[in-house]
Amino acid sequence: MNLWAEPAAAQSSGAASAGPARVRVRFSLRTSTPLRVGSPGAGAGWPELRCARTRLAGQPTVYLPGASLRGALRAVAARRLGCRCVEGAPSQASCLVCRTFGHGGLRGRVAVPDLLPVSPAEWLDALEAQARFGEAHGAEVPLDFEGAELVRANGVDLALEPGVPGAGAVAGEVVPAWSTFWGEVVLQGYQAWQLGLLALGLRALDRGEARLGGGRSRGRGRVTVRVQSLRHEQPLHAGDGAPRLWGELATPAEAARLGLRAERGMPEHAGYVVGLTRRFDLDAEAAAGWLDAAVASLGALP
Repeated sequence: MNLWAEPAAAQSSGAASAGPARVRVRFSLRTSTPLRVGSPGAGAGWPELRCARTRLAGQPTVYLPGASLRGALRAVAARRLGCRCVEGAPSQASCLVCRTFGHGGLRGRVAVPDLLPVSPAEWLDALEAQARFGEAHGAEVPLDFEGAELVRANGVDLALEPGVPGAGAVAGEVVPAWSTFWGEVVLQGYQAWQLGLLALGLRALDRGEARLGGGRSRGRGRVTVRVQSLRHEQPLHAGDGAPRLWGELATPAEAARLGLRAERGMPEHAGYVVGLTRRFDLDAEAAAGWLDAAVASLGALP
């Protein structure tokens, strides 16, 4: 599990490529009510009542599985567009939700790494401090996060809930309210309307219209989401130096073959060259403008 690793390209089966552009939306997620998200594949009984755990630089910590957030974003998109596709149905090829998130024979374009209770800046600062210590003392010291214990990991307490229905006297774990996690959502080979779908999902979570984890009927899983930054990347040769999406760069034949929709264009932004790619980094304010434009593109679809 690596929050900052480059995700593998996700593409539809039979497509010639994953498209020329990629976008990465980074955000912080703060719990407003207790949150229960168990370990993937947990069986019946006590393991099912434990929060998802991992180790970060040798220290025990909790994390939020990206699959849980991805499922919530897809559920919002399905409600918005009325997706009722059955796996393997011919309608999936034209369903906008399935083309974005995948289903059956279609591979999705959305990647959501697991969310960690440490920000990128804090993590990099800790790694740099460790490197400086090693250079000065000829040894490596374990990273020391505040309160990094089994029941208090990276500042996130694991609260015990007595009397979980069906669990008898066994207590269940929840991440308490006011815990903060950091994560990102990546779209590979995307159009503006697909970014709009993700924006609607993140905003639905922030407004409480969607929740995460188990026990939502009991009030758990309410979160707030704050977009921190957005990065758009495209091949260096693509376009005229301005940010361009797949629908703008594809040939008419390719657009027709892949069923691409016409693009409305995104707000202009200065980019810079990194190797064979052109990168556009947007802060929280500029990212909000891009997401607004993406939502408008979604609303303009016929």
